[in-house]
Amino acid sequence: MTAVLSHKAEASFELATAENWGERWPMYQALRDLDPVHHVVPDNAEHDYWVLSRHADIFTAARDHETFSSAQGLTVNYNELELIGLQDNPPMVMQDPPVHTEFRKLVSRGFTPRQVEAVEPKVREFVVERIERLRANGGGDIVTELFKPLPSMVVAHYLGVPEQDR
Repeated sequence: MTAVLSHKAEASFELATAENWGERWPMYQALRDLDPVHHVVPDNAEHDYWVLSRHADIFTAARDHETFSSAQGLTVNYNELELIGLQDNPPMVMQDPPVHTEFRKLVSRGFTPRQVEAVEPKVREFVVERIERLRANGGGDIVTELFKPLPSMVVAHYLGVPEQDR
């Protein structure tokens, strides 16, 4: 990774909360400008972590599994896999090569361009329906209403689960 630790001026990072959600953009800008590889030391110093705020650094880290691993989880929660009960069978995104590579080979067989094109109308219909529902309700939680159920809907479609049972 080519990022350089910088301490030109102070930048801080706070996890998004309901209180600071609307104010996060200036924080991200300050991190990119002043401290693009930011070390966060919470009250429990043993649970420290690093925040990368520049696209190129994130892109590099995502491809360097020797230095940066997803095998212990994807968030700042230590023991994340144990917390969610997946320590014995972690999802593909929480695996590093070569295990991830082998699993990806198996899964990718079901996602050829032709198969993806075939499911696209159903995905589009699902997304439009969820967005229209959010709009009709004057807003809502897009993660809960769309982003979390979308992958399950696609998998259910591929498995042939009837729509009324999804």
